[in-house]
Amino acid sequence: MKVDFHCHTLKIKNNEAETRNVTGEVFKEKIEESGVEIVAITNHNHFDMEQYQEFKKLVKYSCQLWPGIELDVVGKSGTTGHLILISNPEYVEVFDEKLKEIISGESPDKFIINLADLYIKIKELDLIYVAHCFKAKELPFDDIEEFENSLDNPKRLFREPSQLTSATILQSNKYRVIMGTDVINWSDYEKCNFGELKFPIKDYNGFVKMIEKDITFLNDTINKQFSEIVTVYGIADTKKYAYQLPIYNDVNIVFGDKGSGKSEILKSLKDYYTNVKNEEPVYYESSSRDQWYLDLIAPDDTDYDMSKIGNSLADEFEEINNFIDTNPIPLKNYREYIKNKSNKASKIRMKSLGIKKSNLYDKSKYENIYNDYKNIVDFIIKSKKFQTKLIQEEQKTLETLLLKLCENSYSVVQENWINQKTEYLFDDFIDNLSQFVSQCVGEPVQPTETGFFKFAKNRLDLYRNSQKIFTSLKNNHKSDEFIGDLADKGKIYLQYDHILLNYNNNDIISSAKKDGGSKYILSSSNKVDLQKFITELSKISRNYCNYDLDLTTIKDLYSEKNIKSLSEFIAIKKYFRIGTTPYVPSSGEKSILALQHDVLSKTNKKIFLIDEPELGLGSTYINATIIPLLRDLAKAKKIIVLATHDANIAVRTRPLNSILKLTNNNTYNTYVGNMFTNILQNESNKDDVYQWKDASLKYLEGGEPAFDERGELYE
Repeated sequence: MKVDFHCHTLKIKNNEAETRNVTGEVFKEKIEESGVEIVAITNHNHFDMEQYQEFKKLVKYSCQLWPGIELDVVGKSGTTGHLILISNPEYVEVFDEKLKEIISGESPDKFIINLADLYIKIKELDLIYVAHCFKAKELPFDDIEEFENSLDNPKRLFREPSQLTSATILQSNKYRVIMGTDVINWSDYEKCNFGELKFPIKDYNGFVKMIEKDITFLNDTINKQFSEIVTVYGIADTKKYAYQLPIYNDVNIVFGDKGSGKSEILKSLKDYYTNVKNEEPVYYESSSRDQWYLDLIAPDDTDYDMSKIGNSLADEFEEINNFIDTNPIPLKNYREYIKNKSNKASKIRMKSLGIKKSNLYDKSKYENIYNDYKNIVDFIIKSKKFQTKLIQEEQKTLETLLLKLCENSYSVVQENWINQKTEYLFDDFIDNLSQFVSQCVGEPVQPTETGFFKFAKNRLDLYRNSQKIFTSLKNNHKSDEFIGDLADKGKIYLQYDHILLNYNNNDIISSAKKDGGSKYILSSSNKVDLQKFITELSKISRNYCNYDLDLTTIKDLYSEKNIKSLSEFIAIKKYFRIGTTPYVPSSGEKSILALQHDVLSKTNKKIFLIDEPELGLGSTYINATIIPLLRDLAKAKKIIVLATHDANIAVRTRPLNSILKLTNNNTYNTYVGNMFTNILQNESNKDDVYQWKDASLKYLEGGEPAFDERGELYE
């Protein structure tokens, strides 16, 4: 939930920019564009009740508007700094009257008030306090602490730094931090860095309950994201030592002792979601990053897809295998017919016996036209999901044109089928008529053709099929898949290079299913048989006109070695590249890339099981990339279960569920709770309770002394 607890809407002081002035119309537009849901108006030494009421009405459906003010204050140190007061909107009239009394008509450029005096005047108001820290007009730490100690409820005081880095340092040292835009130019408001709240807050009172850690409120809020109770196992593979864990639609952190069963929880959940819920989770193990890399560059069965290169030509392979040579009609058949032909008048009167065959039937012509029609139908089906991108009138026009294209194509298919069927039936009629008449009159069958056309066509079809295969063996195809971004070096792609085994590339192709990257790997392991097939195929090209054409070997390879399409000849090489240069990532880079590829690119998934993502990653990358990613997944109500030893991940993701795993003398304990209630309770003994803060200090920060020492170093 985006919030802005430091927002200016008016140029108040003389040295302020005119661009702080904003109209109601622009204010509404920018608030809605930025998606901010709570805004506190905090102008310098001035509260404009009229503007507040106007703006509140304008954004009432998109944003809560809280009244506030930024005052010039001075503490015991004598240093002037800024303190923001934010009031409960229910008491805005009281807030307004009290500010008029305090400021008492003083010019905003000259107004200043002592911190102690200010608190006496405002202590009865329902306020939240935000002190400048690590930024211009900051209050000294001693002054802030003295003011904090004077408050009835110190939890209502926040520090506001200028940068996220400073915010991290303050949070690490146990200070409550909140950030506002301190907007100077409203034209750029949506580009500002906004604060974010873990929980959606309905109103000011809900925010107060959250910061004051009201247990009932926090439990009610947290339970809204409860998913289910899942049985997990101490040993996941054998399902031994069962126990139950609550899982939330949010970040679920698993931390604690090494060897206490954190990874077994993830394995159990993977099995549960896959086999029980039928929902494949994203599963990431940083310890297997080297194997991840090897698996990616090693070709698998799915990589050998002939459709990426072209047609598999399975029909051409089959036609070569089914080739049966036909010879022209021998002259003796003509002599025999003339010698024994009948002179019956009835036969002589049958003029149809003189008709010759057309030899125009060609099944492939019809098949080509029919395939075109099928492609049009497939295109129409696939295009339907994109038609919604057009306006209704455009959709209707496109549908009409596509329907006309489909109808015309079908008409051509029908016409061609009729023509081809006519030729086939005509030639078949001539053959059968001759046979029938010969049987009736008792004479040899009259030859209806010389047979040379069929013989020549048969041989030419064989030649064309062999040439088509030879030509296709020269095809290749390149594609890639984006893996991740190594910011300092560039984008990493997984390159796929497909080729087909032929005479010219034998030396760069291997049959062994190795890691890949050096040689092209064949889909088939029988490289020798493929080479033999190519040799026999080349003989067809040279000998298709010869009398002694022999296809025995190539037919044996087809039937016995299953060489039935170009798919058997595919070879692929896979490797990582930056630009056009092959690249082998380091171990740490593999961690970054594996995480990006397996998690960052799959945010459409519902369930994420992540084991120690911090391994091999720098803290900068974790804070800049991993934590924002996990927060975004949590906002989308995903289930993220994450085993980690990294304090930044375990704390800054603001997990709703923390699972502490401890082991001692082969005794394993599981504590469940969260950082918001500060309670971790033993699942098997409800009286055994840890404070979340103590557990996180010990198991994530290396103990409180180490944590405090780091805090002192930051100071």
